[in-house]
Amino acid sequence: MITLKGLRRAPLQRIFDQAARHLLTQNKQSLSERLKGASLCRYRNESGDKCAVGCFISDDEYHPSMEGQSSNVLTDKFNINWDRQALLGDLQLLHDAHQPHVWPEKLKKLAKKHKLKFSKKNLTHSQKKRKLPSHKI
Repeated sequence: MITLKGLRRAPLQRIFDQAARHLLTQNKQSLSERLKGASLCRYRNESGDKCAVGCFISDDEYHPSMEGQSSNVLTDKFNINWDRQALLGDLQLLHDAHQPHVWPEKLKKLAKKHKLKFSKKNLTHSQKKRKLPSHKI
């Protein structure tokens, strides 16, 4: 597993694969309730869910003060280069701005943008088996 400390040396494809696999397996946003029922995306929430960037934060690296900071702030602290920062920022936006049912398509587009591959190996077992309903004519 790649952590914040290892992001500097990790290939972009491995970073993307880890985040995609995490998102598609968890299949829900990492949210925390705020005042008046509004939700806020979190690196980790009270239930143990993690966002696309949160899956790179090991227990030793995590501190609640990280919440609310952009991925660029975190990666600056760990001296992560620009191409990795850009990928992580896009993954964070995908998680925060889109519902899980559109993640596979968004991940395909994100892979293309960063010149990476999105393959079926990223899909969870349940998503491979899911079929579209058949329509009778």
